[in-house]
Amino acid sequence: MPARQDFTRAFRLYQLAAGAEHADAQFHLGMLYSTGNGIPFRARRGIGGFSNLKRAYNVEAAKWYEKAAGNGHGEAAFYLGNLYAAGSIDLKQDYKLALKWYLEADSLGNIDALNNLGYLHDEGLGVRRDRVKARDYYTRAAEAGHAGAQMNLSAYYFEGLGGLKKNLGTALAWARKAADQGEPGAAEKVTAITKLMQGGNR
Repeated sequence: MPARQDFTRAFRLYQLAAGAEHADAQFHLGMLYSTGNGIPFRARRGIGGFSNLKRAYNVEAAKWYEKAAGNGHGEAAFYLGNLYAAGSIDLKQDYKLALKWYLEADSLGNIDALNNLGYLHDEGLGVRRDRVKARDYYTRAAEAGHAGAQMNLSAYYFEGLGGLKKNLGTALAWARKAADQGEPGAAEKVTAITKLMQGGNR
């Protein structure tokens, strides 16, 4: 039980600091609500049984993420975007709000938000589909070292999307960068592109 007590202690400490407009505490309080960790039993409402003891409180999490983002916390804005993109039982899925918070996260210097902005534009979620804009977001994130964006940019070069000319060499280079960071599927992509290029040289 010590870990549970530590979460509960953290919850109470973050609550105090968050009330004092401490952005990092507000962010961590949001995280505790979104995972259900450490929330004291009496703070839980609508408990249907033992299995629900660790359920997420995403509406409450969103409230604290928004407060932290308002205090300049880029990661909180990114997490808030994720909450709206995913939706949950108590928080309605809303890609327009996800887009808004990813843009806010980007303005606060969060790199992860760039990849997600690329994805929303790529798929036309909450915004008109625009692969040129998606490419720009993927490029910014990839150049900043985001492995997922490096994979997405590799795919754009591989297929010639977003106004890019099809370029297997560049697709391979970005896939290699992602593979170097252990991105799932990247090593297989490197192998596949390499085989394709070798086949074309025969």
